[in-house]
Amino acid sequence: MSNSHSEQFAPMACGTRSEVLSISDNAPGSTHTVALSGKGVAAGPAVDLAPASVTFPGQPVGTCSTAQTVTLTNTGGARLTIASLAVTAANESDFAQTATSGSSVAAGANCTISATFTPSASGSGTTSVSISDNAASSPQKVSLTGRGTAPAISLSPTGLSFSSQTVGTTSAAQTVAPTTRRAH
Repeated sequence: MSNSHSEQFAPMACGTRSEVLSISDNAPGSTHTVALSGKGVAAGPAVDLAPASVTFPGQPVGTCSTAQTVTLTNTGGARLTIASLAVTAANESDFAQTATSGSSVAAGANCTISATFTPSASGSGTTSVSISDNAASSPQKVSLTGRGTAPAISLSPTGLSFSSQTVGTTSAAQTVAPTTRRAH
């Protein structure tokens, strides 16, 4: 004769939960255990961004950086619908983004957002990618920071000496050569 026991899972928060069901009886080896686990997910869509911020290394002015990626994961239980995904705020013209998501991300799925930095001037710049969607936490933002570097110029030689020259005549040409090196 067998008796069955049924369990249910009713999570009160998002995330993985685990527990052990212990059954005691009068049979040998009296306590029997069953491992229980489940994952609570939001009823609607929920967004996780990893990483939440991107810092670009020094980038020469007027050149495009290597793309940095951010993974957007829909950790909720419903389809995430993306209304807009755009670079916003100060320095927005120095940053660009593209995404693999299209206009939606299925529950449990992810997409990547690629960002690049093309500084228009030397110095630091900060902005963000703003994602407007149907998740309760909308809009979500990914911080972008970069530093534009300009080439440093030196002259060689640093001085020229002309020999005595008769008034009204032109001397032989002497050359000054600029040398550029990347500033850090």
